[in-house]
Amino acid sequence: MCNYRMSSVILTICITVFYHFHLPADTIQSHSAITLRDALSLTLMHNPELKGSIYQIRSKKGEVIQSSLIPNPEIEGEIEDFGGGGVFSGFDSAESKIRLSQLIELGGKRHKRRRAACYDKSLSYWDYETIKLNVLEGTTKAFLKVLFSQERIKLVSVIHDLAEEVYETVKQRVQAGKDSPLEESKASIALSTTQIEKEKAERKLLSAKKQLASFWGNDHFAISEVNGYIDQLVTIPEFEKLLPCIIRNPDLIRYNDEFKYRKAVVELERSRGIPDITVSGGVKNYQETDDYAFIVSFSIPIPIFDWNQGRVYSSRSQLHKTQENYISTEVFIKTRLYEVFQTLSNSHYEAEVLRNQILPKAQYAFEASNIGYREGKFDYLDVLDAQRTYFSAKIQYLDILLGYHLELTELERLIGGSLEKVVRL
Repeated sequence: MCNYRMSSVILTICITVFYHFHLPADTIQSHSAITLRDALSLTLMHNPELKGSIYQIRSKKGEVIQSSLIPNPEIEGEIEDFGGGGVFSGFDSAESKIRLSQLIELGGKRHKRRRAACYDKSLSYWDYETIKLNVLEGTTKAFLKVLFSQERIKLVSVIHDLAEEVYETVKQRVQAGKDSPLEESKASIALSTTQIEKEKAERKLLSAKKQLASFWGNDHFAISEVNGYIDQLVTIPEFEKLLPCIIRNPDLIRYNDEFKYRKAVVELERSRGIPDITVSGGVKNYQETDDYAFIVSFSIPIPIFDWNQGRVYSSRSQLHKTQENYISTEVFIKTRLYEVFQTLSNSHYEAEVLRNQILPKAQYAFEASNIGYREGKFDYLDVLDAQRTYFSAKIQYLDILLGYHLELTELERLIGGSLEKVVRL
């Protein structure tokens, strides 16, 4: 019996909840700020790959229906002994036959064919779950890139404004004869550099927005901005606590049904080696005497040379291949999980050190150097050095945060659920 079994993956359940409370695409205006919830809802509704996988499920449903059908009967008509020479020149000696034939499948072929089709249909559901998680993971990562590109532009804009302010200050001091014209040239170069960085950040933001909109099947969707939190850090549990969670990954869960499907195919191919019987019955008419007689016949192949041994061997090989694929997939997920865990842990540590130690000190040094420069206590090189240190640290913090959230998204895809629930266990 075919059953639709929804994935128990926590992330999928969460996204399904989002789906029921989504904003329709036509109500999200191009000038409105988009949240992650909006982006995921739009992906669920409009992603072309997801739509294609739904049609694949419908296709498999049709195959289940077809596998349940009994072979059609055949009707055969025949006229013989007419149109020849002598007594057979006309139709007086003709004989006519009408025969109805039916193929009777033996060995439980229809039942086994339907069971294999049902498991194949179940696999299409798991394929849908896998595709859904993949596109939602991709959407989340694209959303994060837009969000952090926005923050980068804000930071670069502040750096540019400060560089402009410093340049004006240096210019005034040069005009007053307090500093060398060389200092003004250095400040001008620093200002031009920040302008280049600002334009570069704006181009990267535009590219990130197009990538996000592509998950909705529309790379021309006008995204004004996205809203979200960037500095939330989730506690990373021990790897031994994460490892058992991979059983929720649909890439592994699907093998439960794939094993059943491959075994069902082996049984089906075995049954096809059992010959089927064709039974026929009809009526024969003798034109010469106008008499009628019944005809009954049957036929059955003799499986001497072909008893479907080739396809049985092939189906068994596919079963063994599935077993090896399961092992390979499990090893890949475990290995990748460990790699992501290590990178994520490092990013978490670096982000905390930058936020709690380096950034406060760099900000203090930058503000103190600015004040001291205006009071004539420091030269411009001290200000420039403090400025570069502070804003380099802030940009580094943004980059680490982006990497952290991208890695967190991939880790949750690998364990098939939210990391926060693992932490609470």
